[in-house]
Amino acid sequence: MSTPLLSAKNLRAFYGPTQILYDIDFDMHAGGITTLLGANGAGKTTTLRALSGMVKTAGEIRFDGKLISNKETADIVRLGVAHVPEGRGTFVRQTVEENLQLGGITQPAGQIAADIDLVFTYFPRLKERFRQQAGTLSGGEQQMLAIGRALMLRPKVMLLDEPSFGLAPLIVQEMFGILRRLNQKEKVSMFLVEQNASIALSIVMIYQAIDHLNFAQGEMAMFSTYIAWQLMHWGMPYWGAFFLTIAISFVLGYAIERIVFKPVHNAPVLSHIVIFIALFVIINSMAGFIWEFTIKPFPTPFGTKPVLGGGILSAHGAGMIAVTGIMLVMLYAFFRYTRVGLAMRAASANPDSARLVGIRVGFMNALGWGMAAAIGAVAGIMIAPVVFLEPNMMVTILLYGFAGAVVGGLTSPGGAVFGGFAVGVIENLASFVPQFGAEMKLTIALALIILVLTLKPNGLFGRKIVSRV
Repeated sequence: MSTPLLSAKNLRAFYGPTQILYDIDFDMHAGGITTLLGANGAGKTTTLRALSGMVKTAGEIRFDGKLISNKETADIVRLGVAHVPEGRGTFVRQTVEENLQLGGITQPAGQIAADIDLVFTYFPRLKERFRQQAGTLSGGEQQMLAIGRALMLRPKVMLLDEPSFGLAPLIVQEMFGILRRLNQKEKVSMFLVEQNASIALSIVMIYQAIDHLNFAQGEMAMFSTYIAWQLMHWGMPYWGAFFLTIAISFVLGYAIERIVFKPVHNAPVLSHIVIFIALFVIINSMAGFIWEFTIKPFPTPFGTKPVLGGGILSAHGAGMIAVTGIMLVMLYAFFRYTRVGLAMRAASANPDSARLVGIRVGFMNALGWGMAAAIGAVAGIMIAPVVFLEPNMMVTILLYGFAGAVVGGLTSPGGAVFGGFAVGVIENLASFVPQFGAEMKLTIALALIILVLTLKPNGLFGRKIVSRV
């Protein structure tokens, strides 16, 4: 196996006496693009600063096989490590030309002109701004200048700290295309940092659409599960009933938003909460009236045999995990790669600006409700074989869903799924502690909600919303 170009072993970093990073290990090979993902405060910037020798570190950092953890930043740079810091780090009082010259200050003077021409082939806009003061450039142009300045070092590896931060989507797309070409044509390796369970997932969908939690989400999922049961009771095959129920649930969720919530969209938050509670009671009562309050078995297409030794995971449990994973990937693809997904994200993030570009915000909210109802239907159908089907089946599950969504982050669908798994693992492990017992499982879930809201209000993967004033 080849020697890694850049590697860390048991890397720790400190700001004064305070330890920020704990035992980071990684290997980065030449020619590759390594990405470090994480939320704000996760230590991504500190990791890059540690690799550049800008903070106190312990452990081992090697570049091209040589130990560099005891070197000064300037010496590390001269080895071929270029660092594009958070906030771009341009010399705002100097011109574009002077910034590029500063980037090549460690290189022979005779090659500066050729290197500047190389920068211009990737960033022709900088050539147009050659004599302009860097502080007067746009955000995208300043990021281009920061990368161009790093390229002047003729680096072997480039450390990039959130190069997309604060940039328009089109500029981000252009920037990453250029970075990819630099990687392929100039053979610059890159170390890039960015921050870009089922019922918990549906809770997050509603939260992102209307900025509130839907306390009737569990009852909507329960009602959808009864629809699936009824279709199968009438003789429809399992998967036929599964997909038809998803479609019906989508329509019902869409209709609830249009009929019930659209007229009170601008009402106080308390009014929304009262309506959620009313929906909870109405849907629960309707299910009991139509299908009675007797417990009904619900089939599983996956079987019940254990798939791990000792019965740790059943076939149905493995199927639930697989379905949740597929659903998460589909949601990611929808929001990331479709025009409708982009419009929904815009409508949620800034409704007024979304309207100004022609997006029908009300329709996008209704679409979010429909998708949340469909996801809830999947959750109910997957859970019913475990807890059995009855009108109150989702009450406890909803509390676990809230706990998962809060722990993972109400703004993060992936975080909600992780939070749902984490809550399940923690409360099941705690039930084996003699002082707790199984009767304390629900209490643990509720305590997790309080603990996370107290220590990290945005959840483990949630994003803090910052507004400039």
